[in-house]
Amino acid sequence: MEPYKAKTLPITYKLDKETIKFLGQANDKYGQYKSLLKMFKFDQKYFLDSLVLGESIRSSRIEGTQISQDDMYYMDYKESNDSIKEVKNLKQMLEYANEKLKDRNFSVNMINSMHKILLSGVRGEDKSPGEIRDIQNYIGPRGLGKEGATFVPPIPEEVPELLDNLMEYMNNMYDEEAFVKVLI
Repeated sequence: MEPYKAKTLPITYKLDKETIKFLGQANDKYGQYKSLLKMFKFDQKYFLDSLVLGESIRSSRIEGTQISQDDMYYMDYKESNDSIKEVKNLKQMLEYANEKLKDRNFSVNMINSMHKILLSGVRGEDKSPGEIRDIQNYIGPRGLGKEGATFVPPIPEEVPELLDNLMEYMNNMYDEEAFVKVLI
């Protein structure tokens, strides 16, 4: 399989009437959600914890982490293992990102720091966490190599320029609505 050729942002797209209607509804619901949070003086930390725990169960299965839902809720009281440490790192990384993004400024350094937190003291900590990759990698079943991969990301030489383009796009809040950016 050949490496993916990523297009630079912004990309050209057309939105049909149904998608525009959907985006309007999503924007309206998001506004209602934010209003309710303010009205009830809801502590976002508890919401973030709940999201992290739920997402951790789903994403940890992809990475091979074995942790049950019970383990997730009681991990502060259980003996630490690699799976629990990975989930704690994910939570710490999301808290870091949440704090850093209050000024709405995405950067490659921030992404690298998030990666470093995520891999601290767990599988992959010897794989240059917090650095842009300089070798070709791929996603696929073990033992099949790049030819049997389900996805081969862009070549390493293209990654810094693509990341800079992504950061510039994400930081330019006036190009498109946030929900359009999510769709792209």
